[in-house]
Amino acid sequence: MLPRFGDDKNNLSIVSLTNTVRMVEQYDVDCVYLTLLKNFIQPLCYDELRTKQQLGYVVFVLSSTNNFSDEMSFLVQSDSYDPEVLTTRINEFRAKVPELAEKLSEEEFSGLVQSYITRMSIKDRSLFDNSEGYWGDMLTGELEFQLSKKLIELAKQTTREGFIAYAKKYLPPDAPDHRVCILEIWGDYKDQAEADAAGKDIKFADVQQTLSHPMFPVVRETRHKLLQPLKP
Repeated sequence: MLPRFGDDKNNLSIVSLTNTVRMVEQYDVDCVYLTLLKNFIQPLCYDELRTKQQLGYVVFVLSSTNNFSDEMSFLVQSDSYDPEVLTTRINEFRAKVPELAEKLSEEEFSGLVQSYITRMSIKDRSLFDNSEGYWGDMLTGELEFQLSKKLIELAKQTTREGFIAYAKKYLPPDAPDHRVCILEIWGDYKDQAEADAAGKDIKFADVQQTLSHPMFPVVRETRHKLLQPLKP
């Protein structure tokens, strides 16, 4: 748990899933399934958690992929509900994802794939954007300078059945093949004394220590250290 920043009294829950860990440094079709799934459920998640349940205005589904792992995050910010409630609602939505994926028709899935290919086919708008992408590859050590072309070819290998299988394997709370990191920020209490006075049993973490910890965030910058195979 982290206390609020300044006068921000909004509560926040972020449920982050590292869906796959590749022991070989290479992209595969799961990278595409991750993005397709994010594009598919983002409007559904917003409609369910924002429009219908009125949890808060800020509702996002985010994804990132690299040649080591795939990550999807659900973020909800609220000034009306505690972080535990937000986390519970996120997980309830995640449990529905396979059912939602199964309702997707072949035509709808083809449209999803084509939209992905169209986006990946967009050329850099300038030499600066082009060079920035190359520098990013060099700084992260990925060196995937023609990644868009590779992902387009992988997208052509995707199937509706594979899409559904991916959703079942990685997204539900009881799915075996993912690692979960949950960050809950309480915006109602600035310190432990205030939380105790309200009868809330909250463990507050030191903000600076938490943000500098190698396990936060579990994303790109630390992946080389985090995702090494464990020795027997």
